[in-house]
This record gives sequence, structure tokens and C-alpha cells, in this order.
Amino acid sequence: MPEFPQSVSLAETLFWSVALVGLTLWVGAVINSRRRGRGLWGTNRNVRAGWGLLDVAGIAFVWLAAQFIATALWHSVAGIDSFPDNAPDGVRAGGSVFAGAAGLAAVILGLSYLMVRYRHGPEEFGLGTGQRWKGVRQGLTGFAMWVPVVWAIHAALSEWIPYSHPTIETLVNHPSPRVIAGVWFNAVLVAPIVEEVFFRGVLQGWLQRLGREDSDRPFESLVLGRSLVENSPDASPPDLAKGEMDSTIHVPAIVVASALFALAHANQGPAPISLFILSLGIGYMYQRTGSLLACVVMHMTLNFATLALLGIGGESA
Repeated sequence: MPEFPQSVSLAETLFWSVALVGLTLWVGAVINSRRRGRGLWGTNRNVRAGWGLLDVAGIAFVWLAAQFIATALWHSVAGIDSFPDNAPDGVRAGGSVFAGAAGLAAVILGLSYLMVRYRHGPEEFGLGTGQRWKGVRQGLTGFAMWVPVVWAIHAALSEWIPYSHPTIETLVNHPSPRVIAGVWFNAVLVAPIVEEVFFRGVLQGWLQRLGREDSDRPFESLVLGRSLVENSPDASPPDLAKGEMDSTIHVPAIVVASALFALAHANQGPAPISLFILSLGIGYMYQRTGSLLACVVMHMTLNFATLALLGIGGESA
């Protein structure tokens, strides 16, 4: 007879609990789709972006520059050139939080700029006051349905490819309360907001325009943005009403945004592969729901659960 383990770890219990909930949701979604002829998360609501490539590049530059400048300023204040191994935990944690907060401020300002310039309200990104609980529910549903698959793929790949992550190394080498708090702040709060706003709201939104731009000057519109082209003397009137939603699933846009999202984590062993799969799920959910909040909640829950499982595993080792 096969030998069964005498006990199951708390981490395994949590994983299989989430997987069971996710499987139940998948079955319900398939049944609902067959009955109503609708895909997951209902009707597409993704906003049709008007911004151009220069807007995307500008926001990316400001995001990266804000983190670089914040780190340099913190080094100057602390009187160090970098974060050596013997740097005080308070200095290390403070620098990480300062740089993360600077990047967070940069992308939020970038999104606000797009809203003002292209006349998109918060509701069109799923950020309206009446959409909050719906977005939270959608994000938690996406986590339960998609993340166990991502975890399983990552665990399988880790058997062949060594996994390394700067955040995990920091927690292992500097397990002080200040460093732990800084890591959780950046991983659970900052990174999900920053990455989802940029990769989903800004980048994927722009990629959806490629190959289907219907302006009289498509190249200029894709590069400069629809508003600048439409405001030129020889431009024809816009053909889209404010807030019109695009009902097509743009697979290339999801794939390209996901590939770039994975590439941004290229120094983490097999993580880019599993994160690419994760990003496909988040990108699809964004096109179906039009909610950045749902994407952020799904990403936050993933990072929270992953850090929690690492902590549980470390304590039980």
C-alpha cells in the first residue's frame, strides 16, 4: 500500500483550500457561461484608451526616475553609497519604503494625467465609488480561480530552475521587524498598485489600439495620442463618445503586456514564466471587468498569500 504523509503542513492546507474554492468557482463559471452565453466576469467593459506611445513612455520614465532619485536622496541622507550588508536595518527599510512610495506617487500622478487629458473618469477604470466592493469581489474571485494554477506551475518549474528573489533574500538576511514591515509595505501595497496601473491601465490600454486605430492620422494618433491629433486643424471629429467601451478581447495586447510584465522580473529564476501566466489572467480580467481595482486586489492578495506562506513555511522548518 502507498505510504501517506502523517501530517499536512499549514501552508499546504491553505494552498489546497484556495485551490478547492477556485475549482468550485471555475465549475460555476463554466455552467453560467453555458446557460447565459457569457464569458467569465460578464460583458467586456475595458475603456478604449486615447493616449499615445509618448504618454506610455513618459509615465514609465517618470516611474523609474522617481525611484532612482528617491534612492539616491536616501543614500545621501544616510551618508552611504549603497545598501551594504552591514547597513542598519532602519536605514535599509526606510530607503526601500521611500523609493516605493516615490514610484507609487509617480504612477498615480501618471494615471491622473491620462484621466484629465483624455477625459476619462475614475468610473471608466473601475475606480468609482459605486464600483469598489464589486472590484474587490472580482479581484478575490480572480485570485481563487487563477493563482493556484500559477503557484502549481511555479512549484513545478522550481524543481529544475533555482528560484531567487531579492525580497526573499532580504527577509532571510535581515529578519528584523523594520525590514519585514518595509518588505510587506512594498510587496503587498506598493508593487500591486504600481504594476497594475502601468502594465494594465496604461500599457495594455495603449496596446489595444494597435492594428485598429481608425483616426485619419493613425500613426500620429498612436504616438502622440488621440487628443493632440483631433485638436489639429485638419483633423476630423472624433468618432467615439466619451466613455465608450470596447467589447473585443484583444489577445495580442494581453500577451505583449504580460510578456513585458514577466520581463520586468527576469532576475527571479523561473518566476517570469509563472508571472507571465498570472499576467494573462489579470489582463483578461481587466478587459472583461474594466476594473483596475479588481486587478490590484488580485495582485495584492497573491503577494500577501505568498509572503504569508513563506512565513508559515519558515516557521515550520
